[in-house]
Amino acid sequence: MNYANDFLTDEYSGLPVFLEPEAVQLLSFWCRIPQQMRRFIGIILNAKYRVEKDHKDIGVIIPLDDEELKPLILSN
Repeated sequence: MNYANDFLTDEYSGLPVFLEPEAVQLLSFWCRIPQQMRRFIGIILNAKYRVEKDHKDIGVIIPLDDEELKPLILSN
């Protein structure tokens, strides 16, 4: 999992970058194999999508992907 940070946060890899490098680094401390990393990221994304859906259902919009908010999310 030494290279997960480089691979998952590389804008030029052709894959969407949805986690900050700090978040990927934190996950890599717990994950020993790529399957664990995939499972953890899946849990994070499922939770994100569920929260977005729940808020949309009640008419509240929270822009979790807003570039200006990412540093604030990490600081808490």
